[in-house]
Order: sequence, then C-alpha cells, then structure tokens
Amino acid sequence: MRWPRTKTTKPPKTPNKVKIVLVKWEDATHQDDTTEPIGTMMAWTTGFLIYKNKKELSVCMEVFADGDKKAITTIPAGMVRHYKILAEVPFGHDEN
Repeated sequence: MRWPRTKTTKPPKTPNKVKIVLVKWEDATHQDDTTEPIGTMMAWTTGFLIYKNKKELSVCMEVFADGDKKAITTIPAGMVRHYKILAEVPFGHDEN
C-alpha cells in the first residue's frame, strides 16, 4: 500500500534505523543431465536486514515509508556461513 503525499496523512511508524548487510551463504544446486554431483555453490546477497532468528535470515531490496517490502530473500540459518552489517542508516518518513 502506498500512502498519498498530503500534509494530513502520515504512514505508520517505521524503524528509526535499518541495517544493510552482506550475507555469504551456501546455496543448493540442481542438475538434470549428469551422473556426478556438482555440489553446492557459495552465494552472496546484500540488502536490508528485515528479519533474523535461529531458523532463518531475511533480506530485502526495497523498504518503503509505509513499511512495505519488496524482493525478499529468506535464507535458512543452516545455509548462512557469515553475515556482516555494512551500515546502519537512519530511516523513516521524514528522511531525505
């Protein structure tokens, strides 16, 4: 949902700060025409950290002032090899 830009309408409260992270994780693979396993592949994902618990970590590409999020990648904790907070930046409706 997008909020209209008027002086009287304000979106719901959003976090004061958001964390931008780099996640190194081991991805599963799939093969059709080979008899030899190809193994897993290392992957790197960057974005806004929106959720983390013992089971999974979620990163998204876009966060809107109304709290809406787009392009969410959720990675099972067992596949995460390392993650690093690159920045913690102010975020909210009144930010420029």
